[in-house]
Amino acid sequence: MIDIVLKLMLIYAFLFFTGYGLHLFLTPPFLNKKYLTFLLVPSLGYAQMAILSLYGLALAIHLETIVQVSIGLSIATLVIFILLQRYFLKNTVKNQNTSCQSYCHTILQKSIFPLPLRHVKAYIKLIWSKVLIFLLLLLIILSPVIKAGFPTTPYRHGIDVLGYSQSAEYLFEGHTVRQLKHTVRNLLNDSNLYRARKNIYKTMSYNTIINFEFFLFDHRWGFPAITAELTKVVKASHVFNIVFLLLIFNYALLIGLSYFLMRQLLKIPGYIAFWASVALALNCNLLNLTYEGQYAEIFIEPYFILLLIIFLIFKRYTEEDAFKHKLNLFRSPKLLQTILFASVILAAFYVIYSWAIFTILLFIGLIFIVDFVLTKKFNLRLFYLTGVTGVFGLIWICPFALKWFINMLSIIPNLKAAGFPQPHWASFLEILGIFDIYSHLRVAEYTIQSRSIWWSAILIIVSTLFLISIFRYLWKEKRSDIAFWVTPLLFIFLIFLKTMYFEKTFNYQYMKVYTMCLPFVFGLSTAVLYFRIFPKNKYSQFFKVFLLLAVMFNGIAYLNQYMEQGSYITKSMIDLHQKNVTDALDDGVVYTLNTAGLSSNMMAAVIPMNWLNYSFAPQQGPQYFGKTVYLIYDKTQVPCGNCIIARNPNGILYENPQYIIVNTHRHLEQVCSHFPCPALQDLYYHTLTGP
Repeated sequence: MIDIVLKLMLIYAFLFFTGYGLHLFLTPPFLNKKYLTFLLVPSLGYAQMAILSLYGLALAIHLETIVQVSIGLSIATLVIFILLQRYFLKNTVKNQNTSCQSYCHTILQKSIFPLPLRHVKAYIKLIWSKVLIFLLLLLIILSPVIKAGFPTTPYRHGIDVLGYSQSAEYLFEGHTVRQLKHTVRNLLNDSNLYRARKNIYKTMSYNTIINFEFFLFDHRWGFPAITAELTKVVKASHVFNIVFLLLIFNYALLIGLSYFLMRQLLKIPGYIAFWASVALALNCNLLNLTYEGQYAEIFIEPYFILLLIIFLIFKRYTEEDAFKHKLNLFRSPKLLQTILFASVILAAFYVIYSWAIFTILLFIGLIFIVDFVLTKKFNLRLFYLTGVTGVFGLIWICPFALKWFINMLSIIPNLKAAGFPQPHWASFLEILGIFDIYSHLRVAEYTIQSRSIWWSAILIIVSTLFLISIFRYLWKEKRSDIAFWVTPLLFIFLIFLKTMYFEKTFNYQYMKVYTMCLPFVFGLSTAVLYFRIFPKNKYSQFFKVFLLLAVMFNGIAYLNQYMEQGSYITKSMIDLHQKNVTDALDDGVVYTLNTAGLSSNMMAAVIPMNWLNYSFAPQQGPQYFGKTVYLIYDKTQVPCGNCIIARNPNGILYENPQYIIVNTHRHLEQVCSHFPCPALQDLYYHTLTGP
């Protein structure tokens, strides 16, 4: 517990330092809220690290150098800001004869505590309860990790948690993307990487498969690179020591931005917006996304919200009378500042979760379409601002922008095949978290579960009535912004139709989209509950509070359910990984009969060995025939671990409290010459039970 807290503090301090310079220069005035500063700055640190990491990985620069460049850039931005402020003070005093007090006030407006000292006590007294609740909320979200013993998620299904972690560990151990290309070409004897992708699954090295998919095909560089770099910063021994902790800072920003969205854009009273943000943080769909290992989506969710909030600000800005006929960026410093801020966030978005850029493009495209249908006008000025922002975003990653675009075009045909089924097609009430589609799900379920007809009917009817109330509210109260607020609902509905009726596939994409849009849908639903549904009396207030409490209860119940399922990562697994790092066990081939456990737990993704079993049996085995066969046993899944040690006194290659690795002293070609190979199973049982 103490170690986790210390790591969190050190990571936060580093991120705050690296992001503060960007904050001073780029954060637009409408986002300079006191409660957002502490949450936004670390995420800007992430954005800076992601963009720098793209260049570092492409140029085969080691992590330590990337970290040093990030620190140097942060120092440079702070120094430049101070110098510019002094220049501003000099000219202000000369031209307007103002005092240093005015300059100090300007600095304070940009600082962490933009309040006069005499108001600090009152300010602390005002917010202390909310801060404590907020910290308690973050502790609740981290609670399964704290119980698990390693700062990574407990595991049920979904392999991204291990994919991101393993690819980050690959970088942490000093490997580079250039080295990976060389490894893949040698392993598959093919210099064409796009052609090699068709054959990559012929290798026994599942780590190489993951690295190929993440670094060379999907270009998911940002999160693994940030994880590896911060593992170096805190001097941890393995990325599993911090990988889940990194999510909590952006999760906290997600909560803060949700409050901003409800308080500033929807004009919901502060106390309602605060508790609604707490409820959203405990929404079981967001928690499921987090704890199933969808790291990158949770990581970029606040960036998604930021970009769409800025888009709404642009929309309002371009519809003002003063800008109906002329829009000059260079005569509008605040507008240019907002564009640059959004472009940095967009560039980080590209690097961290590249394919999700389709989500935001489709979202914005739908807003334009809905707005045109309602107003019969096309907002060319908004299109211009959006395009300029996108171009600036590509400029930040200009050496790789074309490569990214080509890669995205190659990914599109495979999107519908990705992922795994969720337990149910979530109704609107279940999207909000009032009911939990994951309740009573104690084991991995890879099929969509059935519902009773009556329960389905109730969910459909009540959800429809709720949606009708939302549309009536938007039509009467939010006419100018109606296209923006209708789009999340329309987007979710269109993806539902696409996946269920046109593609007739499972609900993974549907889940992805409604979780991305959830802060907007949840905020809008809160506004409707507060302003429109039922008269304002004590009974209706009780009902509204009850709904928020239902969302919180379902979230806490989900976390408790997850903790009951235990931890995937164990100390023995990390020890085995370290053994492989020092002694290169991947010089041999490893076999285990427990293929079901290997498939579900994906231990092969954690421990870089050549896994020879029925799950990953290669179609081309001769290249491995000269390697020694190792047998791995999990003591928790065999009748007698000590018996294996006693029967093989000269063959125990490695042993810890959970695992035993037996060296058979036989090459693969001596055991079998084709796959699948029954002789391997016989060898496994013979070593386990004896003659």
